[in-house]
Amino acid sequence: MEQEEYKEQTIQSLTDWITNSDEDQIVYYKGYLAEKIGINVGLRKLASFMMDMHKLGKVALTQKKISGIKQIGDKGDIIYLYIAQRRKNAKQ
Repeated sequence: MEQEEYKEQTIQSLTDWITNSDEDQIVYYKGYLAEKIGINVGLRKLASFMMDMHKLGKVALTQKKISGIKQIGDKGDIIYLYIAQRRKNAKQ
C-alpha cells in the first residue's frame, strides 16, 4: 500500500464513505489512537463507530506503523495510520 493521504474524518464523513464512495479504503485516523482515545471524547466515539462498522461486516480495520520507537530508550512519537477497508457488499 502506498502512503495514504490523511484527512481528518468524522462519523458523518465515514458513513458517507461507506455508503457512497467507490474507494476501497480510507485512513480514518493518523496518530496513536490508544494514547489519545482516553482524553478525546470525539475520538472515542469515532473509534467506537468504526468498531461497530467492523462488527456489522461493513469494514475491516487495519493499522500501519509509519514512525515510532524501534528500540527501548528511543525517543519520538509513535504514529500509525488507522485504515478501514470496505468489505464486499458493504454498500447497501
